Amino acid sequence: GTNIESIHLVILNSWGEVLFDTTEPNPYWDGTYKNDECQQGVYFYVIEINGYNKKKFYENGTFHLLR
Repeated sequence: GTNIESIHLVILNSWGEVLFDTTEPNPYWDGTYKNDECQQGVYFYVIEINGYNKKKFYENGTFHLLR
């Protein structure tokens, strides 16, 4: 996106355990946790985006990890 000052991305499993947490400018999760591949299934994400215009956006949802 454009005009993004910062991003915070969190990925969780179905028990609420945080598998991935980053504030990198171009977040990317490779589907692993502690160097082990995560199982196929449903995972949750929470993302917070702060714009240079001081607007904040929050999104959350689910996705399916396929192998």
